[in-house]
Amino acid sequence: MAENDDMRHSKKLLQHWHNLEKKFIPQQAWENDLLTLWRERILFFLFFIAAVFGPIALIPSLILSLKEGLLNVFILDSVAYIIVVVVLISKNISLKQKTWIAFSIFYFLGTGLLFILGLYGAGYIWLFGASLIVGAMIGIKAANIALFINFLSLVSIGVYIAVCSPEWASAIENAIQKWIVMTANFMLVNILVTLIVAIMLNSLKIALTREQKTASELREKHEEFLAILKASPDPVLVYNNLDHVQYLNNAFTATFGWRLSDVKGKRIPFIPEGQQKSSCDLFEDKSNEVAETAKRFETTRYTKDGSLLNISLSAAPIMGNQGDMVGIVVNMKDITELKKMELNLQQAQKMESIGRLAGGIAHDFNNILFPILGHTEMLLNDTSDDKIFHTKLEKIYSAALRAKDLVKQILTFSRQESSELKLMKMQPIVKEALKLIRSSISTTIEIKHDIRKNCGLIKGDPTQIHQVVLNLTTNAFHAMEEKGGELNVNLKEVLLEDSEITTMGMTPGAYALLTVADTGQGMDKSLIKKIFDPFFTTKQIGKGTGMGLSVVHGIVKNMEGAIHVYSEPGIGTEFSVYIPLAKSSSDEMNTQPEKPFQHGTERILLIDDEEEILIMEKMLLERLGYQVISYTSSIEALETFRAAPDEFDMVITDTAMPKMPGDRLSFEVIKICPDIPILLCTGFSETISEEKARSLGIKGFLLKPVALKDFSHKIREVLDNN
Repeated sequence: MAENDDMRHSKKLLQHWHNLEKKFIPQQAWENDLLTLWRERILFFLFFIAAVFGPIALIPSLILSLKEGLLNVFILDSVAYIIVVVVLISKNISLKQKTWIAFSIFYFLGTGLLFILGLYGAGYIWLFGASLIVGAMIGIKAANIALFINFLSLVSIGVYIAVCSPEWASAIENAIQKWIVMTANFMLVNILVTLIVAIMLNSLKIALTREQKTASELREKHEEFLAILKASPDPVLVYNNLDHVQYLNNAFTATFGWRLSDVKGKRIPFIPEGQQKSSCDLFEDKSNEVAETAKRFETTRYTKDGSLLNISLSAAPIMGNQGDMVGIVVNMKDITELKKMELNLQQAQKMESIGRLAGGIAHDFNNILFPILGHTEMLLNDTSDDKIFHTKLEKIYSAALRAKDLVKQILTFSRQESSELKLMKMQPIVKEALKLIRSSISTTIEIKHDIRKNCGLIKGDPTQIHQVVLNLTTNAFHAMEEKGGELNVNLKEVLLEDSEITTMGMTPGAYALLTVADTGQGMDKSLIKKIFDPFFTTKQIGKGTGMGLSVVHGIVKNMEGAIHVYSEPGIGTEFSVYIPLAKSSSDEMNTQPEKPFQHGTERILLIDDEEEILIMEKMLLERLGYQVISYTSSIEALETFRAAPDEFDMVITDTAMPKMPGDRLSFEVIKICPDIPILLCTGFSETISEEKARSLGIKGFLLKPVALKDFSHKIREVLDNN
């Protein structure tokens, strides 16, 4: 307890002394280098002690002067004391000036005492102090000047002894010899001590100057380093070797949420479970030596609010003077959006591959379907009297047409066929889609529907409408897959007034309203905003591509309709699809009479690499009255045409031909006979379209498979228009 009191007392004394220094030492001294400040403080201490204890020395000096009649000593001491007090209270005197004033006081006191009291007085001590204080306070050059002045003072004492023979000298036997010995010894000690002190302090000043320069350079480098970190757009962390945060920049705060004041000297709790490993371990090799090369890898980190970010991390060690690692600098880059873009790109590439595959399948499948449709259609025409056989053929023909529509749907899905909008009723399409979805989903899901017969016509593509219903019902199925539920599909006609369409972005009028509702898990508002984004999906891998709802949205918008979603978590979701009703009636749609086969007598050059298709087409054309020469080789067909172009009235060719494709063959034929009508047929092609065919001079373009009646009409149309 007593020790604590002593410590507190000592601290108070030191504080009082420091306050005195602040009061008497000039302000600029505190802003100077450390050695200069300590010189100022030493001089202040010297003058302060002299001012405080000076009167104690003046009393014996006064008594001596009264007793011995040495008034000179008292006057000398009094003048010195006055000078000390004046210097102490003045703040405008520089360090050098104070030093030389102190030297002067010491010098004149020493010299005066030597002249007055002789060789055995205190004069030598004052002279020694005079040169020592100059050497310590100013430097080597000043110390040499002070030593020289001391030497002159002692020489003057010797002259004074020799010439004036003062009373004190008479009392000393061999005064000159003793003066020489004392002077020589004094100057030797005076020179050694003064110069040693001056040299040591000069060396200290040089060392301090270097240290200050190094410290200043380090501060500049530190500020430069901090400026670089602050300017970095990426989050930056600086750890010590215990993974405690030493620094983080504003970009880190903006990305992760933590501020430097929150976590300095602590660990940031943002590393996911299983990754908690000391950062320093990153740089230790098998021999436990530190690898100084930077480490780069991708990982994940949590933000302060709990969000998980994908991070590209680059870390480098901070090495100490002893070659050991004292910390680590970590640069992070948020690549969460980049990862999403990569996934979307991979999904897009996958969809593109699926599209190519779909196109290839469609081409081959169309080539298979065309003969089936053709032969069936001819048999239907041949067996019109046999009702039983005719009915069976109609079922085969109907199944083939459904297969044709399926291929068309595949092509539409893969974005490789433009849709053709026509007047249609939605009811049969919706019912057919529901039959398909019923066979593919769990029985734990009950399907209810209300398809109103009085819902009017729309202008659309049956395949696309089928796709809309399938995507919406499949989406509803996935929402109820785990627990089951109820799927409601309704179709009715609605009339929207001005007051109802302000938030829908539609024009007033009559619409077909298709609603698909489920009792599944539902969605919150933030999720609803994203569901129509391409590739966005909440389903597990393998459950969905994220394209279904975006495709639905695109189809509905293309038909100038609208789609709206209402959902609540835990209750379910309802999609409302509004499609404008066409002004035409169903009667107008059905007034077109069934087209009969169109006949002709022209000479046709027929080319197709599929022999089954070639046989079927040739059989049909010959039945219709045409004269047909057929080839499975486009090169042979070209040679035949080149040999006798006037013998042909028309050329019908498939596009996908080996060695010479149909468009190239058409080009060569047109070079020979520019006016020859050409009908180009294709099951699927990425390189040729109807517009491109026209630009090549081809008069007709036909997508296979096609009904034979339509085929006959297209041939007649091309021939007659020519």
